[in-house]
Amino acid sequence: MTTRISFLLVALAVAFVGCGNGEADSSVDLENIQDRSNFDQASYFIGFQMGNQIWSQMDSIDVADLNMAILLAGAREALQRDSMRLAPTNVRRVMRAFEDSLGLRRLRRQAVDDTSAQAFLDEIATNTAATDSFFASLEGIEGLQTTESGLRYVVLQEGEGEPPAEGDIAQVNISASLMGGEEFRALSTPPDEPASLVVGTFLVEGLNEALKGMAPGESRRLFIPPSLAFGFGGWGDPAPSDSSYVEVENDEDFNAVPVEIVHYIPPATAIIIEVELTDVLDPVDTSDFGIGTAPPAIPQEAAPAPQQ
Repeated sequence: MTTRISFLLVALAVAFVGCGNGEADSSVDLENIQDRSNFDQASYFIGFQMGNQIWSQMDSIDVADLNMAILLAGAREALQRDSMRLAPTNVRRVMRAFEDSLGLRRLRRQAVDDTSAQAFLDEIATNTAATDSFFASLEGIEGLQTTESGLRYVVLQEGEGEPPAEGDIAQVNISASLMGGEEFRALSTPPDEPASLVVGTFLVEGLNEALKGMAPGESRRLFIPPSLAFGFGGWGDPAPSDSSYVEVENDEDFNAVPVEIVHYIPPATAIIIEVELTDVLDPVDTSDFGIGTAPPAIPQEAAPAPQQ
């Protein structure tokens, strides 16, 4: 994962994990660290520097929020080059919820003497209530299905074949709108052209989840809650007057055509995506995207001998 919070948590874990045998020991004697080996002194210095950098940025995290034993165990397994025990999809969902929680905490603290922070909290509360009402209004839709994560969808056209897996390249046609009906550009690809997505890496987790259950040729209308879309923070910045502005595109004759596009997703807002899976192509290695199995360990015979 490439988010700032996840990087800080990993760095925090490493800072707490002892060098060499990978075990954390809060009772280690540091009184004469300046007289220890170069490796011990370097370990202390790296850990101290990490601690300074981490705590200067972790203004929203209290150590009490974290299960330190689990945090250290996860760091130890990463240092031992073990495979991660959590599915990438679950990690993205959990970290989105975690970061949303930290963001709300920060806003509440700022709102004490910052009217703009209070206004943003009020917008979140208003949009959360509207989102709840929106999903309640869906209950009578024929064929509506709800997954364990809270994603709702309706199958518009059945497909045939194997669905894509994590890392597969899905060729799709997509249109997207806010829950109020305002259309927005979900991809940089022009709306009349198919797009290629690496399954599991798209920003909207609800779309990643849906694609892994779709067969080629299948179309679905997805009703995606904020927790599986853009979270409580939303996305982008509103234009001065409203949430959209005009772009210029070229039509088939290369004539400039003005097109109004929403470039702002309000906080705590559900979105609707209609997606058609047209084809599934060969997979790519998603470990390059920051989630997955740890890199292979250096073979013992190839590892350099330690020097003091």
